Amino acid sequence: RREAGPAPDAAGAGPGDAMVSPSLIFNGSISGFVGVLLGIIISLIVNCTLVEISISSFFSLYFGVLFVAVGGIILWRIFSQEAGDGIGSTAKRKPLAAFALLIIVSGLICFSLEQKWYRGLSAVLKVPIYVTLGTSVAFALTFSIVDLGRFRA
Repeated sequence: RREAGPAPDAAGAGPGDAMVSPSLIFNGSISGFVGVLLGIIISLIVNCTLVEISISSFFSLYFGVLFVAVGGIILWRIFSQEAGDGIGSTAKRKPLAAFALLIIVSGLICFSLEQKWYRGLSAVLKVPIYVTLGTSVAFALTFSIVDLGRFRA
């Protein structure tokens, strides 16, 4: 006698049976490899950027200008999209706009950093500054890469 349970679907597979095709496994493996590779590259760029910002006044000024410009471009890109586009909904625009503003704030932080002043700060103040700068660099790179991929597609 069969116990009552969920009935199998039309293909004969029960609810716990997964249908995984070889092409899905191959595409998932390629996507995972590309994601890991991009993550490693972005991590390396973020770390090098943080080092350069903290030891060089020129690069601090350079990245400050770059952050303000990139944050402004991202804000423009977010709000110039039509409502039917991928990032057109208000629910998607708000977090993206918050990250774009974070990038602009990071640019302002870069302008205010001076080597002598910065060396005197305690770790309690340095950590939030590095977190803000690192998050901004990672988001700006990720947004740019995704936006280029969407633009190409």
